[in-house]
Amino acid sequence: MIVKKRKPEVQTTNEGVNHARQVTNGAGHIFREVLEEDFGIDAYIEVCQNGGPTGMLIGLQIKSGESYVHSEKPDSFTYYPKADDLKYWHEYSLPVFLVIYRSSEQRAYWLDIKEFTEGHKFEDILSGMVPKKCIIDKGNICSENFFDMLMLKFGDRTFVEWGYNLFLQSLLKVTSTRVPTYKVFDMVSDVSTSTEAESYDIPRDLRKSLFYLNTNSAIKLLNYLDSKQGELAEVLVRQQSMKEALAEEYVTELIVKVRALIFEKEGTGFILIAFEKEEDRDSVAKELEALIPFNHYIILSGERLFLNSYMMNYVLMVASDGWEHGQINIGDEFFPKLQQRFGLQWSRSYEFGFYGSKAASIFCTPNYYFEYTFETVCDTEDSFLLFDYLRTMGSCSQEENSEEYIWMSIGNDRIKICESWDPALYGHFHCIRTIRSGGEWHPDYDFLLDVEFEITTEKERKDFITKAKAAKSLQDLPLMTESMLEGIIDGVGESQ
Repeated sequence: MIVKKRKPEVQTTNEGVNHARQVTNGAGHIFREVLEEDFGIDAYIEVCQNGGPTGMLIGLQIKSGESYVHSEKPDSFTYYPKADDLKYWHEYSLPVFLVIYRSSEQRAYWLDIKEFTEGHKFEDILSGMVPKKCIIDKGNICSENFFDMLMLKFGDRTFVEWGYNLFLQSLLKVTSTRVPTYKVFDMVSDVSTSTEAESYDIPRDLRKSLFYLNTNSAIKLLNYLDSKQGELAEVLVRQQSMKEALAEEYVTELIVKVRALIFEKEGTGFILIAFEKEEDRDSVAKELEALIPFNHYIILSGERLFLNSYMMNYVLMVASDGWEHGQINIGDEFFPKLQQRFGLQWSRSYEFGFYGSKAASIFCTPNYYFEYTFETVCDTEDSFLLFDYLRTMGSCSQEENSEEYIWMSIGNDRIKICESWDPALYGHFHCIRTIRSGGEWHPDYDFLLDVEFEITTEKERKDFITKAKAAKSLQDLPLMTESMLEGIIDGVGESQ
C-alpha cells in the first residue's frame, strides 16, 4: 500500500468540482464530494440506472486550470502526473478517472487512469523508461456521454460482481500486524477470555468504499459475500499465505463490517435484557409492548441453549429503529418502569446491554446467536435488515389475534389503537403514526382528512403534519378533542 506524504497546502479545485457535480447531477447520477482532505480522490460518483442507484462507484481526481495542460494539439493535450499519484491510482480498488477542467472553455476532459496504467508497462513508467505523461483526448468530454461510456465499460458486470472484485483486490493488499490479545466479553455471564491472535488491517480505500454504499446496494453485496465466504478465504490462503483459520476470521470480519454499515444507515439496534428467573422474563414480555418508547420494533423471547446456574439464562431482545436516540429513551423511560411495575432490581433480578450497529452485527453471526433459542413475541413487520435477521432467529409464538391494533408513542404517552374503534379515529391515529415515524403516505389519508376533518387546502394539510410531528403528548395532537381523549383513556376509542 502506498502512503503519500501530505502536502503543506491543500490545493482547492472548486471550479472543476462544481462542474463535475453539475454534469453528474444533470445526467441523473449521484455526486459525492470528498469534503475532508484527501490524497488522490476528490469525489465519488455512484452510477444510477432506471432512476435508482446501482451501487457502482468510481473515483474522480479533478484538476483545474491551464497549468495542467501541456503540448496542446487540435485533438489532444498532455498532462504530466507525479509518480506517487500514479502508484496510488494504480493500486486503488475503485475505477479512477482523471478529470482536467479548463475554465477558459468551461469544459472538462477525462481519462481512465486505471486503464492508462494497466495499458502501459507500468514498471517502465515508474522507472523512467517510458515518459510519465497522460495524453488526454479532447473527444473525451465530461458530459452525459461520459456515463454512457461507463455503462459500456462496466455494464456487463452486475453490481455484486463489481463489489466482489473490489473485495478481492482489497484482500490482496492486507498487511499483517501482531496484537497481544484478542478479548471476548460475554455481557450476561461477565466472563472475559483472552488469546493471542494475529490481526489484519482493513484497507483504507475499502473502508471508504463501504462508507459510500447506499443501503440497498450494501444489502446486495452482503448477500453475495455471504455466499462467497469460502472462496474469499481461499484467495487469502493461496495468495497471502494466511493461515486458513485466520483467513476465515478476516473474511467474516469484513462481512460483519458491511452488515454494521447497513444497520447504521437504517438506524437500527437492540437491547438484550437478561433475567435470573423465567417467570420474570415472561411477566415483562406480556406488558413490554405497552412500555417501550418506539413505534417500529420486533421483540424476541429466548433462553440459553445450555442453562448455567451461574448465569442469567432468560432473555428478551428488543430491536428498533431510531437507535441514535434509543439508548437515551430506554435509559430514561423504560428501565425505571421495570423496577416500579415488576419490582425487579438491576444486577440482581435482571441485567441489560445495548447493541448498536457494530455490536448488533457481531451478534448476528451464528457463533453468538446460536447460544440462544428465540421465539417472536411481537413484530411490527417493518422492513429493516436487522429485523429480518432476528426473524430468522425466532420461531413464531404469536397467537392469532382477533383484534388488529397498533401502538404509538407520543412523548411520555403510549397508546394502543384498536381497529374496532371508530373508523375515523383509528384512521386519524394511523395517519399521525405514519407522519411521526416517517412512513409512506397513503392516499386514503387525504380522503380521511378531507371527509372526516374538513382539511382540504395544502396549507391546512401542512399545518396538520407540522403539529403531528411536534406533539409532545396526546393533548398536543392535531384535532384532538376532550371527548376523543376521554374515549382513548377509557379504552373505547369513540369520537363524538
